[in-house]
Amino acid sequence: MVHTRRDRRMIPDIIIWDPLTQLQMDLECPSCDERRTLLRAVRWKDGQTYYDQPRILFCIQRQVILASRVYRCFNDHQVLAHDAGILQLVANNIEIPFVLFHQHGVTRDLFRYIMSHIHAGLRFADIERLLGQMYYDTFASDLSSSALQVTFNNRNAETNQRQVQSPGRRVITNCFLRCYFEQEHMYSQRMSKLPSVWL
Repeated sequence: MVHTRRDRRMIPDIIIWDPLTQLQMDLECPSCDERRTLLRAVRWKDGQTYYDQPRILFCIQRQVILASRVYRCFNDHQVLAHDAGILQLVANNIEIPFVLFHQHGVTRDLFRYIMSHIHAGLRFADIERLLGQMYYDTFASDLSSSALQVTFNNRNAETNQRQVQSPGRRVITNCFLRCYFEQEHMYSQRMSKLPSVWL
């Protein structure tokens, strides 16, 4: 199938995550009790099967697909490349380009964007509305320039806006909490240096 230039805008961006190959480092299995049980790549989370669906991440203007490797150790443990244990090993070498939560995930760019708006004093509801509008504008722009324009209902913009899934308040709250817990030690350190004063 040949895609026109206009149709390519409807294809989502992809983050390919394989730290074993990309960083050329040995990764130990986080599930094994014994040391030095190395992982080897076996397949991708690329959507080829029901069980190998990639994760969908929120980015600043649209969703992004996270295609990760699946690793296996000699004890037959299967570990995802975006497993918390693997990310912890890799975080010392590079900045991981995404932040994952229990159900959602965001790109590092969106994480910084949300946190800069929180630090600037915007309320979570305002950030949610701003991101929703950006997602809708990108969707409308992509759709108006694609061959799928016939499915777009121009008469009911409110219905169309609800069809575009953008980061909600839960995602924004998770970003705030992640930032707090990443810097909690600095807050505790600073608070311990302040003298207690009675009013």
